[in-house]
Amino acid sequence: MIKIETSVTINRPVEDVWKFISNWENFAQWDRGVLEVRQTSEGPTAVGSTLQSVRLILGLRGIGALRVTEYEPNKLLAVKGSAASVSGSIRFTFEPIGDGTQLTETREVELGGLWKLIAPIILPMQETQGRNDLANVKRVLESPPQAEANHHNKLMSKVE
Repeated sequence: MIKIETSVTINRPVEDVWKFISNWENFAQWDRGVLEVRQTSEGPTAVGSTLQSVRLILGLRGIGALRVTEYEPNKLLAVKGSAASVSGSIRFTFEPIGDGTQLTETREVELGGLWKLIAPIILPMQETQGRNDLANVKRVLESPPQAEANHHNKLMSKVE
C-alpha cells in the first residue's frame, strides 16, 4: 500500500474550495491524469454515490469505478475506486486558515498484478502528481476572474 499526504493553503474561503473540488466536472481542470469524472448514480452526491473516471495512467487510458465513502460539505470528501489491477482512495479535508483554506489530499494506492513490479517508479510519480494537482487547484482558484476569462478565450480560439 502506498500512502501519500499533500497539503496546500489556498487564499479562498473553504466554501469556494469545497464547491470547486466537490464538482466532479472540475477534476479534469486540476488533476493532470483525469480526462473525465461523472456521477453515475441518481440524485445529489452523498455517501454511496457512484462515479466513473476516465484517466491516463502511464499513457494508457483507463476507466475506473468510484464510490463516495465520506461526504461532509466544507469539511471532508473521500472516494474509493479501482481500475484494472489498481485500487485506492483519495480523501480531501478542508480546514479554514484565516481567510483561506488548508486543503489536504491523502492518497492510498494498492498495486496488483504487473503494477507491483513498477511500484518503486509509481511512488515518486504519485508524490509529484499529488503536489502538482494541489498546486493546480491553488492556481485555478487564486486566478483573478479576468485571467480565467482570458484563458478560456485563448482555449476557444485554438479550437476554432
